[in-house]
Amino acid sequence: MYPKIGGGELPDETTLICSRGADSALEFLSTCKLANLTVKAEPGCCLLHRSGRLTIDGCVLQCQTNPLDFLSVPIVSTASAQTLLSSSVKCYKDGVSVSRTQIGGANCQGCFN
Repeated sequence: MYPKIGGGELPDETTLICSRGADSALEFLSTCKLANLTVKAEPGCCLLHRSGRLTIDGCVLQCQTNPLDFLSVPIVSTASAQTLLSSSVKCYKDGVSVSRTQIGGANCQGCFN
């Protein structure tokens, strides 16, 4: 079992706002699921994924517009792409999957439509 963050039936019912000075609104070091959650960040990233599997479903990720738009991004992942179990077998233990999620703001206008 993994932790689930978010509540309500709609993303607008639960909102997480990241204040200035923080690198990210949320940082993930293990497997987790976000559902029905609105995340707003200025500047920086909404979600910082370091390891594990991150599932984002039915969320709103909003990068607030400011003079330094290039510093605002919705998702940053520094996780390794794969783990080799042997020379012929690859196992994907880290990754990000996104579904039914609205991504907008700064550099993201019109992305992922």
